[in-house]
Amino acid sequence: MITDTHVGADGAAAELEAIVARINGIEGIRFVVHTGDITEKGRDSEFAQAKRILNRLQVPYYIIPGNHDSHWIGYGMAGFRKTWPDDKFLFSQADSCFIGLNAWDVGHVAPKDADWFADRISESPPNATIFLFIHQPLSAIDNWFALSNILRGRRVFVISGHVHRNGEIEYNEIPGATIRAAIGRQKTGWGFGQVEDTPGEIDFYEVGKFGQPSLWGILPKERRREIPEVRRLPFENFGAAVLWRYDLQTRLSAPLVSWNGSIFAADASGTIMCFGLTGKILWTYEAKQPIVSRPAVLDGFVWAATVGGRILKLESKTGRLLASADVKEDAQSQLVVFPISETQRRGLLVGTRTGRMICLDADSLVTLWSNQPGQGAIQTRPIVVSRKIVYGSWDGRLRCLDAASGRQVWAWTENDNFYYSPAGCLPQSDGRSVFVCAPDGYVSAVGLSSGQTEWRRKYNAWESIGLSSDGKRILIKTRVDEFDIVNAENGLPIQKIGPSHGGGDILPGEPLEWENGVVFGAQNGFIYRIDQSGRISPLLFLGTAGVSSVELMKDNIFAASNLDGGIVVFKIDPKD
Repeated sequence: MITDTHVGADGAAAELEAIVARINGIEGIRFVVHTGDITEKGRDSEFAQAKRILNRLQVPYYIIPGNHDSHWIGYGMAGFRKTWPDDKFLFSQADSCFIGLNAWDVGHVAPKDADWFADRISESPPNATIFLFIHQPLSAIDNWFALSNILRGRRVFVISGHVHRNGEIEYNEIPGATIRAAIGRQKTGWGFGQVEDTPGEIDFYEVGKFGQPSLWGILPKERRREIPEVRRLPFENFGAAVLWRYDLQTRLSAPLVSWNGSIFAADASGTIMCFGLTGKILWTYEAKQPIVSRPAVLDGFVWAATVGGRILKLESKTGRLLASADVKEDAQSQLVVFPISETQRRGLLVGTRTGRMICLDADSLVTLWSNQPGQGAIQTRPIVVSRKIVYGSWDGRLRCLDAASGRQVWAWTENDNFYYSPAGCLPQSDGRSVFVCAPDGYVSAVGLSSGQTEWRRKYNAWESIGLSSDGKRILIKTRVDEFDIVNAENGLPIQKIGPSHGGGDILPGEPLEWENGVVFGAQNGFIYRIDQSGRISPLLFLGTAGVSSVELMKDNIFAASNLDGGIVVFKIDPKD
């Protein structure tokens, strides 16, 4: 078994070549499983290089993605799916069934994948030994119980990577193991796992660059364990007035968008939906390609973009296709429609996975300009301020383009490390400065005209900031159990609120100012409200899936969605 090869990191490709050569020299190997983090940065070149090397294996191999391959939030899955036909696998040998699942980015199994898993388990012989391969250990998957409940009454072992070390692990009475990273460590060099399925036990060996295979773990094939059943936590309302709910039970990578009382959603399978005031689906459109970009809606039209680069213009009332175009690149950023100069012409901004920003005529979908100033994927929603377009990308840069020509005006960075790119954050602006945060924890103010740092302070931020309506306060959902409000002029703290939403929250979102307070969603499935006195309280629990968007529709009515396709429209009483 191979895991965490991180091709693209220094020396990783050469180490994978050595591992493949070593495996080819071992007699009796029946197959190889790679449990993800194949690449370091999820780039096409890294996937292609990894596949070239893995294809030299002289036995079949099976592969699933890890968080590095999905760009942490699922947007980069296009690279994996272009390289291998599926992000899950199933096969049987003798009396064993081998299943691989995609845990996506933040450690979550999508509803359709869980359904597929349940069907496959029900079809397997009752006495079969089940081997489940998944990148993150069950303990790091928020809806782990969706798998655990399916496995009740079966003999099962779960094998994972992610933590970069060998170890026996048990979760909810399900035994398993984690395997060391393939990439070399300081003294031991590269390595991989060799697993032997014997009549009475499962033996785990480490095969390294130096020495002979060493046995480090034994899992006995004892009688079936009594795996406890875990009930899914239900939707819960803590004080909001719920107007309607809908459960799509499908991955919603793209945030919701509302316009004129309707809500528009696009799911990972490529279905675009329009919901009316009562929650009824008014129409659907099948784009037939995955969608990860938030659609744009304005003046009776809907614009959407598929991962394959097809741009669609639909009529908002009927979903009728009015125009389409192909930009021939994977569309990834949230879409933005904006006025061009003083004319009636409107532009449509599309950011791609290669780092290209494309501006189309929003009505005809004819390309007006295209510019690729960097190589990093564009994920977030660009902002258009004073005829300038500002966005972050996965090359450590915040960029500013001239809206009329696409010419780069400036590129800013205080940390060009890929992992600390300001790529997932929705930039904010008061018209003079641009505010942005990144996974290094810093929040920065950048001059809109100059592209120079005005201030920069660390607040345990990740990728979630908002701005008050007067432009004076920055709202920060941190990755630790607190919420910070800071002065936009100088970055100094105004208020620290906690405990708030739990720790480890890395799901991007835009906190919304409302009634001198804040409304925001969290990775733990909750929507919270901070009132004007600074008191924080939960409003709703949508289920065990991260809240990916909260949208203010009008007055005191909000729409929200989670990664599993749960949609809720609710009202808050300002007096509460």
